[in-house]
Amino acid sequence: MLPRLKLARDLLKDDGVIFISIDDNEQANLKLLCDEIFGEENFVACLMWRKIEENASSGGTMKQTKTFRKDHEYILCYAKTQGEFLTKKYMELPNFEGNYKNLDNDPRGAFKAGSISMKGNKKSAKYYEVTTPSGKKYARVWRITKDEFDELDQDNRIYYGKKQDSVPQIKIFLNEERPVTPKTIFENLGSAYEASENLKKMFQIPIDNEPIFDSPKPVELIKRILEVSTSPNPANNAIDYAGGGGDYKPHSLNVSHCEARSNEAIQDSKEWIATNATHSRNDKGGDSKAEGDIVLDFFASSGTTAQAVMELNAEDGGNRQFILVQLDEKIDEAKSKTAYDFCKNELGSKNPAISDITIERVKRAAQKIKNTQDSSTESSFCVYSLESKPEIINKEGHLHLKMSNSLTPFDKARNLAL
Repeated sequence: MLPRLKLARDLLKDDGVIFISIDDNEQANLKLLCDEIFGEENFVACLMWRKIEENASSGGTMKQTKTFRKDHEYILCYAKTQGEFLTKKYMELPNFEGNYKNLDNDPRGAFKAGSISMKGNKKSAKYYEVTTPSGKKYARVWRITKDEFDELDQDNRIYYGKKQDSVPQIKIFLNEERPVTPKTIFENLGSAYEASENLKKMFQIPIDNEPIFDSPKPVELIKRILEVSTSPNPANNAIDYAGGGGDYKPHSLNVSHCEARSNEAIQDSKEWIATNATHSRNDKGGDSKAEGDIVLDFFASSGTTAQAVMELNAEDGGNRQFILVQLDEKIDEAKSKTAYDFCKNELGSKNPAISDITIERVKRAAQKIKNTQDSSTESSFCVYSLESKPEIINKEGHLHLKMSNSLTPFDKARNLAL
């Protein structure tokens, strides 16, 4: 992990961020390693993802244990430069406890009245006076500017109470999504079981068969990470993404399943990289958006990140791009017969490898999005294999070709990092 994390740090933009999924066994060690590489001051948060749901009908039955049920994983988050990275809000339906009522017969339906006043003094830029419909006045510090208040008031989104003389509050409608600040606990974003079953459906694997891939991440989880760390079209949003993406440095790094990768696994033969751009085109056939944020996943595994990027682009019109890196790791027939048979029989692979599954998922996910979204959404990707490049050396006055095939990918990455 050390060489890859060092490379990840160097690849990140100044306002970039890295997310690393890890379980209980290695969380403490990884935290120390990341503190050393990224700097303690650049630690953002330790997120918790609830990966197992209580509902047994959805695969939520727990294994027998004599201590605690482990139904979560950690996601460590580090910024390249503290202060440069700011999380984005995501849209969500309100889920406050209690009943929603239509207190003033608003045609938009039931709502709750939320406070928009706060503590402060008269020197605040948001200190101003508001007059209610009944004529009563309230002067205080508000959470929004006077212009924002007036705009909401004109749209009948300010509630003044039954007698139209109470402290103004904002209407939070039951059926309208609202921007939400990210929390450190991720819930209701899919389970490990659902992710495995959805992968079976995509590859048309019989439901009774063993999983085609162990412990894939849910698409909804990765999409939430992308929502809070990337912008749909950063070239048009200089505040959220200063400098754009023109220098091909990732704004977000997603590293998954790193607890399952040993040095031996890293030392396998080749790696491959898949790049993608999902975008809309204008009426003249030209690109309507500039390059978007780049998302790099260098433990691509089943390819969840690629599907998440493409789906989110299709939903919000974004132009995010992804780079996946996956070792050409051979699939052991004895340990993963479903995956081995799928690659051998369905894909025609001579030597089934994990990267076969990753590439096929990108293809099928792109086709699925094309079938369900309008025709203006396009997805494309390329696959590259990394090969050893011969060097020309001068040995005793004669030119020779020196091959570095004897070096493992792990050694090459370590040498490059050091």
